[in-house]
Amino acid sequence: METTKKKKCSKCGEVKPLIEFYVDKSRADGFCYECKECKLNRRKQYYQANRSKELEYGKTHGKQNRINQKRYYKKHQEKEKQRTNTYRKNNLNKKNAQSIAYYHKARLKKDRCELCGATENLIMHHPDYLRPKKVITLCSICHNEVHKANKLKYGVC
Repeated sequence: METTKKKKCSKCGEVKPLIEFYVDKSRADGFCYECKECKLNRRKQYYQANRSKELEYGKTHGKQNRINQKRYYKKHQEKEKQRTNTYRKNNLNKKNAQSIAYYHKARLKKDRCELCGATENLIMHHPDYLRPKKVITLCSICHNEVHKANKLKYGVC
């Protein structure tokens, strides 16, 4: 019998599986005190109340972040190339499936999400990388839910 660890959200009071909480190493249990849904709602409210401040921060921080990333990559170019090559070698089936799906995109991608019927933010999802032309079209929300379910079921995405 499988037992899933759960935690009570301090905002909404619901008891949810740990996958519904962000990781927070500063906390004793290693997870944030509020669930992802409550945290998202809190962030949305803050953004709406401080929209101009957030937009300005995004512009300045984004520009500085791009500069820092370029500087880091230039400094660690060989290390980054090696990391990329190692990832490609270790995920050969995944990379091949993505390449084949991209090449056949016009034929494989449908015009709506196969789970909810949404027509925006569509993504091609591979349930099995060993069958590269077997893809399902999902909206970004359903795609996240599929990965969340896989993580709960198998412990991996």
